[in-house]
Amino acid sequence: MVGGWVKNQKGDAMPTTTAIIELCEVEADDDLHEFGGGHGNKGNDFDRFWLINEMLALTEAGETDFLFILEYVQDIARLDKPQSPATITLYQLKKKEGNVWDLNSLAGLTAKGKQVKADSPLAKLLKSVLGFKTLAADAEFVSNTRFRVELAAGGTALSMDYVALSELTPERQTHLRDSTAARHGVAKTDIPLQRIGLRYAPIEVNDMRVHVIGAAHGMLKKLSAAHAAQADSFVDALFAKLATASRNTSKCKSWDELISKRGYSKAQFGDALADLQLLPDQQKLREDVVMELSLALSWPTRARMRIEVALTELARLKLSGGELALSEVDWPALKAISNTSESQSWSTVREFEAIEASLQEFLPGESVARIRALAVYAMVQAWTNQTFV
Repeated sequence: MVGGWVKNQKGDAMPTTTAIIELCEVEADDDLHEFGGGHGNKGNDFDRFWLINEMLALTEAGETDFLFILEYVQDIARLDKPQSPATITLYQLKKKEGNVWDLNSLAGLTAKGKQVKADSPLAKLLKSVLGFKTLAADAEFVSNTRFRVELAAGGTALSMDYVALSELTPERQTHLRDSTAARHGVAKTDIPLQRIGLRYAPIEVNDMRVHVIGAAHGMLKKLSAAHAAQADSFVDALFAKLATASRNTSKCKSWDELISKRGYSKAQFGDALADLQLLPDQQKLREDVVMELSLALSWPTRARMRIEVALTELARLKLSGGELALSEVDWPALKAISNTSESQSWSTVREFEAIEASLQEFLPGESVARIRALAVYAMVQAWTNQTFV
Protein backbone atom coordinates (compact mmCIF):
# COMPACT_ATOMS: atom_id res chain seq x y z
CA MET A 1 0.00 0.00 0.00
CA VAL A 2 1.28 3.42 -0.93
CA GLY A 3 -0.35 6.74 -0.09
CA GLY A 4 -3.63 5.18 0.97
CA TRP A 5 -4.35 3.59 -2.42
CA VAL A 6 -4.17 0.04 -3.73
CA LYS A 7 -4.91 -1.53 -7.10
CA ASN A 8 -7.58 -4.07 -7.85
CA GLN A 9 -6.93 -7.08 -10.13
CA LYS A 10 -7.69 -4.98 -13.20
CA GLY A 11 -5.03 -2.47 -12.20
CA ASP A 12 -7.46 0.30 -11.25
CA ALA A 13 -6.58 2.40 -8.20
CA MET A 14 -8.96 2.29 -5.26
CA PRO A 15 -8.80 3.76 -1.75
CA THR A 16 -7.45 1.61 1.05
CA THR A 17 -10.20 0.50 3.42
CA THR A 18 -9.79 -0.45 7.06
CA ALA A 19 -10.64 -4.02 6.06
CA ILE A 20 -7.79 -4.16 3.54
CA ILE A 21 -5.43 -2.64 6.09
CA GLU A 22 -6.42 -5.40 8.51
CA LEU A 23 -5.92 -8.06 5.83
CA CYS A 24 -2.40 -6.78 5.23
CA GLU A 25 -1.67 -6.66 8.96
CA VAL A 26 -2.81 -10.26 9.38
CA GLU A 27 -0.67 -11.28 6.40
CA ALA A 28 2.33 -9.78 8.17
CA ASP A 29 1.61 -11.51 11.49
CA ASP A 30 3.34 -14.90 11.56
CA ASP A 31 1.47 -15.85 14.73
CA LEU A 32 -1.83 -15.90 12.83
CA HIS A 33 -0.66 -18.14 9.99
CA GLU A 34 -0.55 -21.88 9.66
CA PHE A 35 2.48 -22.52 7.50
CA GLY A 36 3.11 -25.55 5.35
CA GLY A 37 1.24 -28.80 5.65
CA GLY A 38 2.15 -32.42 5.98
CA HIS A 39 -0.68 -34.01 4.04
CA GLY A 40 1.31 -34.57 0.82
CA ASN A 41 0.28 -34.36 -2.80
CA LYS A 42 -3.23 -35.72 -2.27
CA GLY A 43 -3.85 -33.10 0.39
CA ASN A 44 -2.64 -30.30 -1.86
CA ASP A 45 -4.68 -31.67 -4.75
CA PHE A 46 -7.74 -31.89 -2.51
CA ASP A 47 -7.43 -28.18 -1.68
CA ARG A 48 -7.25 -27.17 -5.33
CA PHE A 49 -9.96 -29.48 -6.62
CA TRP A 50 -12.23 -28.42 -3.74
CA LEU A 51 -11.68 -24.76 -4.64
CA ILE A 52 -12.56 -25.35 -8.29
CA ASN A 53 -15.67 -27.21 -7.19
CA GLU A 54 -16.55 -24.38 -4.80
CA MET A 55 -16.19 -21.70 -7.49
CA LEU A 56 -18.36 -23.77 -9.84
CA ALA A 57 -21.03 -24.08 -7.14
CA LEU A 58 -20.93 -20.37 -6.24
CA THR A 59 -21.17 -19.34 -9.88
CA GLU A 60 -24.05 -21.70 -10.58
CA ALA A 61 -25.83 -20.41 -7.46
CA GLY A 62 -25.60 -16.86 -8.82
CA GLU A 63 -23.03 -15.48 -6.37
CA THR A 64 -22.29 -11.96 -7.60
CA ASP A 65 -18.73 -11.63 -6.36
CA PHE A 66 -15.92 -13.31 -4.45
CA LEU A 67 -12.17 -13.31 -4.02
CA PHE A 68 -10.30 -16.39 -2.87
CA ILE A 69 -6.79 -16.08 -1.46
CA LEU A 70 -4.71 -19.23 -1.26
CA GLU A 71 -2.41 -19.96 1.68
CA TYR A 72 -3.83 -17.09 3.70
CA VAL A 73 -4.06 -17.66 7.48
CA GLN A 74 -5.42 -21.18 6.91
CA ASP A 75 -5.38 -23.08 3.60
CA ILE A 76 -7.78 -20.79 1.72
CA ALA A 77 -9.64 -17.58 2.53
CA ARG A 78 -12.70 -16.18 0.78
CA LEU A 79 -13.68 -12.49 0.79
CA ASP A 80 -17.18 -11.42 -0.17
CA LYS A 81 -15.71 -8.93 -2.68
CA PRO A 82 -12.23 -7.74 -3.72
CA GLN A 83 -12.95 -4.06 -3.07
CA SER A 84 -14.08 -2.95 0.40
CA PRO A 85 -14.65 -6.48 1.73
CA ALA A 86 -16.90 -6.88 4.74
CA THR A 87 -16.62 -10.61 5.44
CA ILE A 88 -13.95 -13.28 5.30
CA THR A 89 -14.32 -17.06 5.54
CA LEU A 90 -11.27 -19.12 6.43
CA TYR A 91 -11.10 -22.71 5.21
CA GLN A 92 -8.94 -25.41 6.72
CA LEU A 93 -9.06 -28.37 4.36
CA LYS A 94 -8.08 -31.90 5.36
CA LYS A 95 -8.43 -35.01 3.26
CA LYS A 96 -8.87 -38.18 5.29
CA GLU A 97 -8.95 -41.79 4.19
CA GLY A 98 -10.73 -44.12 6.56
CA ASN A 99 -12.32 -43.23 9.88
CA VAL A 100 -14.67 -40.33 10.57
CA TRP A 101 -13.69 -37.18 12.44
CA ASP A 102 -14.58 -36.84 16.10
CA LEU A 103 -13.86 -34.23 18.79
CA ASN A 104 -10.71 -36.08 19.79
CA SER A 105 -9.18 -35.75 16.31
CA LEU A 106 -10.65 -32.27 15.83
CA ALA A 107 -9.94 -30.69 19.21
CA GLY A 108 -8.19 -33.20 21.45
CA LEU A 109 -11.33 -33.62 23.56
CA THR A 110 -11.87 -37.08 25.03
CA ALA A 111 -14.56 -38.65 27.21
CA LYS A 112 -12.86 -37.17 30.27
CA GLY A 113 -10.72 -34.47 28.69
CA LYS A 114 -12.09 -30.93 28.85
CA GLN A 115 -9.13 -28.97 27.45
CA VAL A 116 -8.89 -28.19 23.75
CA LYS A 117 -5.38 -28.91 22.49
CA ALA A 118 -3.64 -25.78 21.19
CA ASP A 119 -2.36 -27.51 18.06
CA SER A 120 -5.68 -29.11 17.14
CA PRO A 121 -7.61 -28.08 13.99
CA LEU A 122 -10.46 -26.39 15.87
CA ALA A 123 -8.11 -24.53 18.21
CA LYS A 124 -6.31 -23.10 15.19
CA LEU A 125 -9.58 -22.06 13.53
CA LEU A 126 -10.81 -20.36 16.71
CA LYS A 127 -7.52 -18.50 17.04
CA SER A 128 -7.67 -17.37 13.41
CA VAL A 129 -11.22 -16.05 13.69
CA LEU A 130 -10.36 -14.10 16.83
CA GLY A 131 -7.50 -12.45 14.93
CA PHE A 132 -9.94 -10.34 12.89
CA LYS A 133 -11.52 -7.24 14.45
CA THR A 134 -12.74 -5.23 11.44
CA LEU A 135 -13.85 -7.98 9.09
CA ALA A 136 -16.63 -10.33 10.14
CA ALA A 137 -14.75 -13.63 10.17
CA ASP A 138 -16.17 -17.14 9.74
CA ALA A 139 -14.27 -20.41 9.48
CA GLU A 140 -14.93 -23.89 8.19
CA PHE A 141 -13.12 -27.17 8.67
CA VAL A 142 -13.67 -28.97 5.35
CA SER A 143 -13.06 -32.65 4.74
CA ASN A 144 -14.05 -35.51 2.47
CA THR A 145 -14.86 -37.52 5.62
CA ARG A 146 -17.94 -37.05 7.80
CA PHE A 147 -18.15 -35.95 11.43
CA ARG A 148 -19.27 -38.04 14.37
CA VAL A 149 -19.91 -35.29 16.93
CA GLU A 150 -22.80 -35.23 19.37
CA LEU A 151 -25.43 -32.51 18.97
CA ALA A 152 -27.50 -30.54 21.45
CA ALA A 153 -30.61 -31.60 19.54
CA GLY A 154 -29.69 -35.25 20.02
CA GLY A 155 -27.86 -37.73 17.83
CA THR A 156 -24.73 -36.92 15.86
CA ALA A 157 -23.79 -34.92 12.76
CA LEU A 158 -22.77 -38.04 10.87
CA SER A 159 -25.37 -37.52 8.13
CA MET A 160 -25.10 -33.70 8.01
CA ASP A 161 -23.20 -31.79 5.34
CA TYR A 162 -22.60 -28.84 7.67
CA VAL A 163 -22.77 -28.32 11.41
CA ALA A 164 -21.82 -25.22 13.42
CA LEU A 165 -19.92 -25.61 16.68
CA SER A 166 -22.84 -23.84 18.36
CA GLU A 167 -24.93 -26.95 17.56
CA LEU A 168 -22.74 -29.25 19.67
CA THR A 169 -23.84 -30.41 23.10
CA PRO A 170 -23.76 -27.65 25.76
CA GLU A 171 -20.97 -29.49 27.58
CA ARG A 172 -18.70 -29.51 24.54
CA GLN A 173 -19.52 -25.89 23.73
CA THR A 174 -18.42 -25.01 27.26
CA HIS A 175 -15.15 -26.89 26.80
CA LEU A 176 -14.43 -25.05 23.56
CA ARG A 177 -15.31 -21.64 25.03
CA ASP A 178 -13.44 -22.12 28.31
CA SER A 179 -10.24 -23.37 26.68
CA THR A 180 -10.21 -20.69 23.98
CA ALA A 181 -11.07 -17.82 26.34
CA ALA A 182 -8.32 -18.82 28.79
CA ARG A 183 -5.74 -19.29 26.04
CA HIS A 184 -6.37 -15.95 24.32
CA GLY A 185 -7.45 -13.78 27.24
CA VAL A 186 -10.93 -12.96 25.98
CA ALA A 187 -14.38 -13.25 27.47
CA LYS A 188 -16.14 -16.58 27.04
CA THR A 189 -19.07 -14.77 25.47
CA ASP A 190 -16.74 -13.48 22.74
CA ILE A 191 -15.97 -16.98 21.45
CA PRO A 192 -18.05 -17.15 18.22
CA LEU A 193 -18.88 -20.84 18.00
CA GLN A 194 -21.79 -19.99 15.72
CA ARG A 195 -19.34 -18.68 13.10
CA ILE A 196 -17.23 -21.83 12.92
CA GLY A 197 -18.44 -25.02 11.30
CA LEU A 198 -17.60 -28.51 10.12
CA ARG A 199 -18.32 -29.11 6.45
CA TYR A 200 -18.44 -32.36 4.53
CA ALA A 201 -17.16 -32.24 0.94
CA PRO A 202 -18.17 -35.39 -0.98
CA ILE A 203 -15.02 -35.66 -3.09
CA GLU A 204 -13.48 -39.09 -3.57
CA VAL A 205 -9.78 -38.53 -2.82
CA ASN A 206 -8.69 -41.27 -5.23
CA ASP A 207 -10.76 -39.79 -8.07
CA MET A 208 -10.87 -36.04 -7.38
CA ARG A 209 -10.27 -34.90 -10.95
CA VAL A 210 -13.13 -36.99 -12.32
CA HIS A 211 -15.52 -35.63 -9.68
CA VAL A 212 -14.72 -32.01 -10.46
CA ILE A 213 -14.75 -32.54 -14.23
CA GLY A 214 -18.27 -33.91 -13.82
CA ALA A 215 -19.32 -30.80 -11.90
CA ALA A 216 -17.72 -28.54 -14.51
CA HIS A 217 -19.44 -30.43 -17.33
CA GLY A 218 -22.82 -29.92 -15.68
CA MET A 219 -22.34 -26.17 -15.38
CA LEU A 220 -20.74 -25.71 -18.81
CA LYS A 221 -23.59 -27.62 -20.43
CA LYS A 222 -25.99 -24.99 -19.10
CA LEU A 223 -23.80 -22.10 -20.27
CA SER A 224 -22.69 -23.47 -23.63
CA ALA A 225 -23.59 -27.05 -24.53
CA ALA A 226 -21.12 -27.00 -27.42
CA HIS A 227 -18.21 -26.55 -25.00
CA ALA A 228 -19.29 -28.90 -22.22
CA ALA A 229 -17.03 -31.61 -23.62
CA GLN A 230 -14.05 -29.39 -22.83
CA ALA A 231 -14.73 -29.54 -19.10
CA ASP A 232 -11.53 -31.52 -18.58
CA SER A 233 -9.40 -28.86 -20.26
CA PHE A 234 -11.15 -26.16 -18.23
CA VAL A 235 -10.52 -27.96 -14.93
CA ASP A 236 -6.91 -28.78 -15.79
CA ALA A 237 -6.15 -25.17 -16.70
CA LEU A 238 -7.72 -23.89 -13.47
CA PHE A 239 -5.88 -26.51 -11.43
CA ALA A 240 -2.53 -25.42 -12.91
CA LYS A 241 -3.34 -21.77 -12.17
CA LEU A 242 -4.26 -22.52 -8.56
CA ALA A 243 -1.24 -24.77 -8.09
CA THR A 244 1.02 -21.88 -9.08
CA ALA A 245 -0.79 -19.51 -6.71
CA SER A 246 -0.62 -21.93 -3.78
CA ARG A 247 3.13 -22.27 -4.17
CA ASN A 248 3.60 -18.51 -3.69
CA THR A 249 3.80 -18.82 0.09
CA SER A 250 6.33 -16.02 0.69
CA LYS A 251 4.94 -13.21 2.82
CA CYS A 252 3.45 -10.44 0.70
CA LYS A 253 4.23 -6.82 1.60
CA SER A 254 1.12 -5.20 0.09
CA TRP A 255 -2.47 -5.92 -0.86
CA ASP A 256 -1.58 -5.56 -4.54
CA GLU A 257 1.11 -8.22 -4.22
CA LEU A 258 -1.12 -10.54 -2.20
CA ILE A 259 -4.02 -10.64 -4.64
CA SER A 260 -1.66 -10.74 -7.61
CA LYS A 261 0.27 -13.75 -6.33
CA ARG A 262 -2.36 -15.71 -4.40
CA GLY A 263 -5.76 -14.29 -5.31
CA TYR A 264 -8.41 -15.64 -7.67
CA SER A 265 -11.58 -13.61 -8.16
CA LYS A 266 -15.06 -14.07 -9.61
CA ALA A 267 -13.97 -11.82 -12.49
CA GLN A 268 -11.03 -14.09 -13.29
CA PHE A 269 -13.27 -17.14 -13.12
CA GLY A 270 -15.71 -15.45 -15.47
CA ASP A 271 -12.87 -14.62 -17.86
CA ALA A 272 -11.81 -18.27 -17.86
CA LEU A 273 -15.34 -19.31 -18.79
CA ALA A 274 -15.46 -16.68 -21.54
CA ASP A 275 -12.10 -17.82 -22.91
CA LEU A 276 -13.35 -21.39 -23.05
CA GLN A 277 -16.28 -20.33 -25.22
CA LEU A 278 -13.86 -18.80 -27.71
CA LEU A 279 -12.33 -22.22 -28.34
CA PRO A 280 -13.65 -24.19 -31.30
CA ASP A 281 -16.31 -26.82 -30.71
CA GLN A 282 -14.17 -29.95 -31.07
CA GLN A 283 -17.09 -32.33 -31.23
CA LYS A 284 -18.50 -30.42 -34.21
CA LEU A 285 -15.05 -30.39 -35.85
CA ARG A 286 -14.72 -34.16 -35.45
CA GLU A 287 -18.18 -34.67 -36.94
CA ASP A 288 -17.24 -32.46 -39.91
CA VAL A 289 -13.98 -34.36 -40.49
CA VAL A 290 -15.75 -37.74 -40.37
CA MET A 291 -18.33 -36.53 -42.89
CA GLU A 292 -15.63 -35.14 -45.21
CA LEU A 293 -13.64 -38.39 -45.06
CA SER A 294 -16.77 -40.50 -45.45
CA LEU A 295 -17.64 -38.74 -48.70
CA ALA A 296 -14.07 -38.68 -50.02
CA LEU A 297 -13.34 -42.33 -49.20
CA SER A 298 -16.86 -43.65 -49.88
CA TRP A 299 -17.32 -45.21 -46.45
CA PRO A 300 -20.51 -47.24 -46.10
CA THR A 301 -23.05 -45.74 -43.70
CA ARG A 302 -22.56 -48.58 -41.23
CA ALA A 303 -18.77 -48.09 -41.22
CA ARG A 304 -19.18 -44.35 -40.65
CA MET A 305 -21.58 -44.97 -37.76
CA ARG A 306 -19.09 -47.33 -36.09
CA ILE A 307 -16.44 -44.60 -36.28
CA GLU A 308 -18.87 -42.09 -34.78
CA VAL A 309 -19.64 -44.47 -31.91
CA ALA A 310 -15.91 -44.97 -31.28
CA LEU A 311 -15.36 -41.21 -31.30
CA THR A 312 -18.15 -40.73 -28.78
CA GLU A 313 -16.51 -43.28 -26.51
CA LEU A 314 -13.12 -41.53 -26.81
CA ALA A 315 -14.72 -38.19 -25.93
CA ARG A 316 -16.50 -39.80 -22.98
CA LEU A 317 -13.23 -41.26 -21.71
CA LYS A 318 -11.53 -37.89 -21.88
CA LEU A 319 -14.44 -36.15 -20.19
CA SER A 320 -14.42 -38.65 -17.30
CA GLY A 321 -10.67 -38.40 -16.84
CA GLY A 322 -10.04 -41.72 -18.56
CA GLU A 323 -6.81 -42.63 -20.31
CA LEU A 324 -6.56 -41.87 -24.04
CA ALA A 325 -2.77 -41.94 -24.27
CA LEU A 326 -2.42 -45.65 -25.01
CA SER A 327 1.11 -46.63 -24.09
CA GLU A 328 1.69 -48.21 -27.50
CA VAL A 329 0.91 -44.99 -29.35
CA ASP A 330 3.61 -42.44 -30.09
CA TRP A 331 1.45 -39.34 -29.84
CA PRO A 332 4.26 -36.88 -30.62
CA ALA A 333 4.83 -38.80 -33.87
CA LEU A 334 1.18 -38.28 -34.81
CA LYS A 335 1.47 -34.59 -33.97
CA ALA A 336 4.54 -34.44 -36.20
CA ILE A 337 2.51 -35.87 -39.09
CA SER A 338 -0.09 -33.12 -38.62
CA ASN A 339 2.68 -30.51 -38.51
CA THR A 340 4.08 -31.84 -41.78
CA SER A 341 0.59 -31.85 -43.27
CA GLU A 342 0.17 -28.19 -42.38
CA SER A 343 3.58 -27.12 -43.67
CA GLN A 344 3.16 -29.01 -46.96
CA SER A 345 -0.57 -28.25 -47.42
CA TRP A 346 -1.71 -31.87 -47.48
CA SER A 347 -5.36 -32.65 -47.99
CA THR A 348 -7.43 -33.91 -45.08
CA VAL A 349 -7.54 -37.35 -46.66
CA ARG A 350 -3.75 -37.57 -47.04
CA GLU A 351 -3.16 -36.53 -43.42
CA PHE A 352 -5.80 -38.98 -42.21
CA GLU A 353 -4.32 -41.89 -44.18
CA ALA A 354 -0.82 -41.16 -42.87
CA ILE A 355 -2.01 -41.06 -39.24
CA GLU A 356 -4.21 -44.13 -39.77
CA ALA A 357 -1.20 -46.07 -41.09
CA SER A 358 0.89 -45.08 -38.08
CA LEU A 359 -1.85 -46.11 -35.67
CA GLN A 360 -2.16 -49.49 -37.39
CA GLU A 361 1.53 -50.06 -36.65
CA PHE A 362 1.15 -48.96 -33.02
CA LEU A 363 -2.09 -50.93 -32.44
CA PRO A 364 -2.10 -53.95 -34.78
CA GLY A 365 -4.93 -55.70 -32.92
CA GLU A 366 -7.28 -52.72 -32.77
CA SER A 367 -10.52 -52.55 -34.76
CA VAL A 368 -10.71 -50.51 -37.96
CA ALA A 369 -13.41 -48.24 -36.51
CA ARG A 370 -11.39 -47.43 -33.40
CA ILE A 371 -8.20 -46.84 -35.41
CA ARG A 372 -10.05 -44.40 -37.66
CA ALA A 373 -11.71 -42.72 -34.67
CA LEU A 374 -8.31 -42.30 -33.01
CA ALA A 375 -6.93 -40.82 -36.23
CA VAL A 376 -9.74 -38.26 -36.47
CA TYR A 377 -9.41 -37.47 -32.78
CA ALA A 378 -5.65 -36.95 -33.11
CA MET A 379 -6.08 -34.70 -36.14
CA VAL A 380 -8.61 -32.40 -34.49
CA GLN A 381 -6.58 -32.25 -31.28
CA ALA A 382 -3.51 -31.24 -33.28
CA TRP A 383 -5.41 -28.68 -35.34
CA THR A 384 -6.78 -26.99 -32.24
CA ASN A 385 -3.51 -27.24 -30.27
CA GLN A 386 -5.10 -29.41 -27.59
CA THR A 387 -3.43 -32.25 -25.69
CA PHE A 388 -4.27 -35.91 -26.24
CA VAL A 389 -5.02 -36.66 -22.56
